[in-house]
Amino acid sequence: MSVIPFAEWRPDMPSLSQWAREALNVVPAEESYRPLNGLSGVSNALAARCQGAAWFRGTAGATKMFAGDATRLYLLSGTTWSDVTQLAAAKAITAITKANPGKVTVTSHGYGNGDKVFISGAAGMTQVNGLLFAVTVVDPNNFTIGVDTTGYSTYTSGGTAQKELFYAPGGDDTWRFTQFGPLAIAVNGVDAPQAFDLSVGTRWTVLGGTPPIAAFVTTVRDFVLMGKIGTTPQRVQWSGINNANLWGSVPANQADIQDLPDGGNVTGLVGGEYALIFQETSVRRMTYEGPPIIFRIDKIANDVGCSVPGSLASLIDMAFFCHKSGFYMVQGGQTITPIGRGKIDRTFWAEFDETNHFRASAAIDPVRGLYIFAYPANGNNGTPNRLLIYNWRTEKWAHAQVTCELVFGGVSQQSYTLEQLDAFNGGSTLETLPYSLDSSFWSGPVSLLLFAFDTTHKSGSFSGPALAATVETAEFAPGNGTRSVVRACRPLIDGGNPQIQIGARETQQGIVAYGPAVGLTPAGLAPVYQSGRYFRVRATMNAGDLWSNMQGIDDLDARPAGAQ
Repeated sequence: MSVIPFAEWRPDMPSLSQWAREALNVVPAEESYRPLNGLSGVSNALAARCQGAAWFRGTAGATKMFAGDATRLYLLSGTTWSDVTQLAAAKAITAITKANPGKVTVTSHGYGNGDKVFISGAAGMTQVNGLLFAVTVVDPNNFTIGVDTTGYSTYTSGGTAQKELFYAPGGDDTWRFTQFGPLAIAVNGVDAPQAFDLSVGTRWTVLGGTPPIAAFVTTVRDFVLMGKIGTTPQRVQWSGINNANLWGSVPANQADIQDLPDGGNVTGLVGGEYALIFQETSVRRMTYEGPPIIFRIDKIANDVGCSVPGSLASLIDMAFFCHKSGFYMVQGGQTITPIGRGKIDRTFWAEFDETNHFRASAAIDPVRGLYIFAYPANGNNGTPNRLLIYNWRTEKWAHAQVTCELVFGGVSQQSYTLEQLDAFNGGSTLETLPYSLDSSFWSGPVSLLLFAFDTTHKSGSFSGPALAATVETAEFAPGNGTRSVVRACRPLIDGGNPQIQIGARETQQGIVAYGPAVGLTPAGLAPVYQSGRYFRVRATMNAGDLWSNMQGIDDLDARPAGAQ
């Protein structure tokens, strides 16, 4: 018998077909399945569940990764997420005592107990500069900072105090980011849009001008575009040309507003040379025309839109999204192709926890050509615990069981010397490094990685050991309707310690019964034994096994039942 491949995973298709029923914790490749590396969290934890993350490259070439939770925005440095939340206007400091705790004098400070206050510019007692302190109010003009300053230098003059201003997105809101020249811009649908100068910034600040409160943001040509504006969820609004700080309806600068007449709420934006506006039941293309029209907006899909905002992810001229009717890909800003029909659409919607749809997230792995969608299955209290993995080059799917808060595309921020490896994370050995030495995590700023936050709010990349993997062949009938006995097969797997099971049943109405898992003989054969009319071969790889491709089985020893 010829090679029986570990077939394309299409759980929506009938059992007796050319498609497989399982491809778990693997990545679909050209003629095989490849390992899916596990998530290895190496950062410190955010204060709460991550609700959005992104990375950007500044004009000087340095990369920066940001994340946000329910109250703060963070910047990653090495493995440390630092709080870079916006600060209130500075108030002048006139005195700091050497005491336990130290007392700071600021006339009419207006702070409350527990507020976080950032101190900078103090002369003399420089030890307090650049730090956040939780304050205790003494009176309207004085507060203590919770640290012993008796051993600090004597305060002489100057300095300012700035209260940290927490954000207030709800649990069902998400931080979304874009880059506009040297600025990173963030929105969450509740707070004023935020800006971070990628060249010299140390904190997020309110975006200049009068930008709207928006749930979605992107960059299209020379404009910042926002969508789902305040109490007008079918509105999009764009900035002035080459000016992220100019908003409103300003014909001279081409800033304007557009209310969409139908299609439901805006559910996502994709930018570039043109923009794609996703709504609940429509997709529109937004093309720059120049004054007086500015942008021409054309509907390219009717009755198909993005039903799950977190499912939207894009790369260059491709965008992927999920509608109630299934998963789709938009290419070239015009062609919309179903990518889950007859494959995974029905299976996904049957297990998706729609009540917690806002917990879903998606990312692109451009190196391997993958769209990854993380979502909560029913019965998991809203925490995402499933990944769907689509290879757009092969048009094949796989799935994974990974629990996380969200997935996002990130980068390794620098390359590491041997000395830096030794000092990594406070001092590491080869045994305690979070990733293997051949992991792309260590190879430098051009390494694009798939990242996620785990349920302890720590981030890491999918660069850990390979996950335990399971794949199957399609169901086959070697006896052409008569009973057979299968006694052995040879798995085409190039490493690890494969465990092989043979499943069989007598009729299409019967339940597949799997025999015990067996390892391989020195000759590479799996000595399985099962009788029936219909068979499947299942291969399982242990977590941490080293292998590259799972292709199928060969040398199937199948004989008519009753034959010797």
